[in-house]
Amino acid sequence: MKSNLLKKSFLSFTLMMCTATFVSSQTRPTSLVPIKIKEEESYVQSFDEIIESTPNAGGIYPSGWGAWNVVASAVMGGTNPRVIEINIKDYDIAKLNMGGGANTTFASVYTFDKAIGFKNGNQTDYGIYTALNTEEVSNNRRVKVSFDAMVIRNLLGGDGGDLILALALQYRVGDTGNFINIGETIRNGEIQRNLGIIPASQQTFSFVLPAECSGNSIVHLRWITKYISGSYPLSSNNIPSFAIDNFMAEVVTTTPVNLKYFKGEVEANKVRLNWLTLSESNNSHFELFYSKNGKTFNFLERVEGNATTANVNTYSVYHQTPQVGANYYKLIQYDRDGTAQEKGISIVNFGLINSSKDLIIYPNPAYNEVNIKIEDLKGGLFSIQLYDVSGRKVYHQKHSLDKGNNTLRLALGGQIPAGQYFIKVDGNGSSKTGKLQVK
Repeated sequence: MKSNLLKKSFLSFTLMMCTATFVSSQTRPTSLVPIKIKEEESYVQSFDEIIESTPNAGGIYPSGWGAWNVVASAVMGGTNPRVIEINIKDYDIAKLNMGGGANTTFASVYTFDKAIGFKNGNQTDYGIYTALNTEEVSNNRRVKVSFDAMVIRNLLGGDGGDLILALALQYRVGDTGNFINIGETIRNGEIQRNLGIIPASQQTFSFVLPAECSGNSIVHLRWITKYISGSYPLSSNNIPSFAIDNFMAEVVTTTPVNLKYFKGEVEANKVRLNWLTLSESNNSHFELFYSKNGKTFNFLERVEGNATTANVNTYSVYHQTPQVGANYYKLIQYDRDGTAQEKGISIVNFGLINSSKDLIIYPNPAYNEVNIKIEDLKGGLFSIQLYDVSGRKVYHQKHSLDKGNNTLRLALGGQIPAGQYFIKVDGNGSSKTGKLQVK
């Protein structure tokens, strides 16, 4: 399970603005001594040296670390709001059990082959905490944290049901107040594992903390589960467990690229991705990544940056083979020292090209009106719908059509903005789709 953090490929997320969770005000866990973060030194915690204080008394948390039982009670077998909004309170420190694996079913905190993590129950959630002292970090610099995140126990189907959880990272500045989401990391549900100590899946994640985390005597970080989908199993034995390992905190200079927008649009049989920068400083390059499901991203293309410039620059890349439906694109910018920053995700809904003879659209492009010829119908009541490339419905009418061939005339009247649209005709067990360009 232990691995070299520097050799792993990592997902890099930079957080400039965060969305607050609905968390009740909480006090600082009093046993945490903040870890001093210095600008020229990296702090590393691999959890290799955790020892047991006395037999059966539990392990000793590393200085600056702890874990707490954060939920006193929960609805048995329900999709509890505690995990949807992470609306929780702090309770007593949790015992750190020495050893654990995929066959561990009792809700508690474990070393999991020296990685630190937890197994939740239907009535108990746990959170792993650390505290940082960032007083020596200047306001123009940020703290970057990296760590391995993994699923230990994971059941797919059967007794495990369809429950999907994510391991979320949050932060809070000061001793009291609300925790704020930084981002999700690993999710269960991909690889089944119920025996052994090897994690079901493992990735390295990296986050740059927001500016308010610099120059403070206490910044809390917390790892906790977040509900994604599905239902909680009746037996808490079947809830997945998570762990973290190879934690590192270092001080970095943020990438000063002022991005105005990043967006994608359908163009003929392709997706065109465009972004614009108002200024750039030390910009090495951009990398585009593509996903079919919004979770697993693959490298698409590298685009060189413009180093340092105060001029406006536009960039454009074509994706030649989008899938029908939702396509997800992620833009990551790299500084010349290798520091990476996620600049955004664009979702493009790609429709079917009008190549079928049973749905003919003319004129195309259209302006005031468009004709739709529909062939080989069974007849009956049909729904005519018009969608823009974001998937938003902009037109919807029902028509009674005859068996055989029909031609409909839709009056656009200049009310539909220029752009790409998808026409969908549904009814009597058939569905036909075509593409329309409005001028």
